[in-house]
Amino acid sequence: MTVDALFRRAVSLKQAGDLEAAINCYQQALRQEPRHPEIYANLGAALRQQGNYEEALKVLKQGLTIDPKMAALHANLGTVLYDLGHLDAALQSLQQALKLDAHNVEALSNLGNLMRELGRIEEALDYYNAACREQPNHAFARANRAFALLLSGQFTEGLKEYEWRWKTSHAPRPFPQPWWNGDRFAGERILLWGEQGVGDEVMFSRMVKPVADQAEECLLECDPRLTSLLARSYPSIRVFARTTPAHSELLDSGIRWQCPLGSLARWFRPSADVPVSQRYLVPNTERAKALRARYDAELGPGLKVGVSWRSNNKDRGAQKSAPLDLWLPVLRCPRVHFISLQYGDCGAELQTLRAQHGATIHVDEGLDARHDLDGLAAQIHALDMVITVGNTTAHLAGALGKSVWTLLHQAPDWRWQLSAGQTPWYPSMRLFRAKQSGWAGVFDE
Repeated sequence: MTVDALFRRAVSLKQAGDLEAAINCYQQALRQEPRHPEIYANLGAALRQQGNYEEALKVLKQGLTIDPKMAALHANLGTVLYDLGHLDAALQSLQQALKLDAHNVEALSNLGNLMRELGRIEEALDYYNAACREQPNHAFARANRAFALLLSGQFTEGLKEYEWRWKTSHAPRPFPQPWWNGDRFAGERILLWGEQGVGDEVMFSRMVKPVADQAEECLLECDPRLTSLLARSYPSIRVFARTTPAHSELLDSGIRWQCPLGSLARWFRPSADVPVSQRYLVPNTERAKALRARYDAELGPGLKVGVSWRSNNKDRGAQKSAPLDLWLPVLRCPRVHFISLQYGDCGAELQTLRAQHGATIHVDEGLDARHDLDGLAAQIHALDMVITVGNTTAHLAGALGKSVWTLLHQAPDWRWQLSAGQTPWYPSMRLFRAKQSGWAGVFDE
């Protein structure tokens, strides 16, 4: 197969989502023509999409030795550097791409991402707007523009743009019903379904009640770990665990509409000023009472405070996570017992914390915070308050109406906005924000 044929095949395979085969074709083409800069640019982009950032970096730098004036190579290199957290180097590469090609959409869009990361939202929107002028249907630029708008509190326009997420890597559920478009649905059946991470499902589930109040029947598909909690919280709806394939009842064409939970916000949270209830999820109170009685008996008098310091989010988990040694000013507060709400294996971290700093976070070995979310909700309800980074624990605590302090990185998710000490999603939550890169200043407060 010729180089051109391999290149065209690789492009088609990448568009079809077969990254492994596309990468293989690009590599075959390079073996035949090792000085073809466009192949290096596309191969680097494919490796980055695969998550192989270091190899992508190597390939793109090699391409630049062949053609240092190719804007696509600089743009793709800047994107990989951004992914790796090398923001200064990413900025240089992306700006160089624009010097070579002022219309490069990838450079414009990713400079928007970088500015958003730095908290420079107006500049981010300028870059996103420029990218969208060049290519109005550029899904990633439109979706990222939505995040910047929402960060800045522009809910109405931001939530409209938020629908562009379905043109990126978010795959909708394969249900046959038409998507609800905001029309009246009183007296009709509607299917709601969870999307993205567990925290997103918890946050957006706030809007299930107004839908259920209007519909003849409301069905909800969610993460299997949330079924018990959501069924208890919304007894008038039917809750189904998400499975593949989907439960047969959810494929019924007699259901008039379907709607992903995140899209409800466009209709039910068009402004940050819409009043919300203090709590909307209902824990297992008997289980919570038993947990509290045990904690009081085992730990003695004093406040019982839950803590969670890590996020396992595949894209932003490292940013959201705050190493335990930073928590020492908190953990040394007198007459307070700290109880882990952290999901995942954290035994080695807690052992190091105790051995090196003499600080203790108690672990309830009878609870699995990753898989037993109904148990985690009961545990949160049993405590006096929660201190956590912006992970699933924060969303659960806020949805339960528990007093919760949420610690935010300098570049928070859109839902936390930019400057306020509160969030429009959870009235019981107080936000503590880093004042610069990393976690500077958060724990001093």
